[in-house]
Amino acid sequence: MAGHTTSKAQAQGRRGKAPATAPSKTTSRAPTETDIAVGERLRRFRLDRGLTLAELGGELGISHQQLQKYEAGTTRISAGMLKLA
Repeated sequence: MAGHTTSKAQAQGRRGKAPATAPSKTTSRAPTETDIAVGERLRRFRLDRGLTLAELGGELGISHQQLQKYEAGTTRISAGMLKLA
């Protein structure tokens, strides 16, 4: 078989087949009324104590951006995080 070439896929035993992929999961979701209500209460808590996003975020060990997402309701806040606040 002089002059015969094998593709990289064939050399690796895949014989040109595409690798199997896991089905994609849809993770985007709109905030629920509860997510928004919890975020509003968290914001009131922070403002009542005169704290900035950075100050409360630092106390909680999260970034001010993450805290802002919690307050907007775009990211669901866990019960454990609520306990820390």
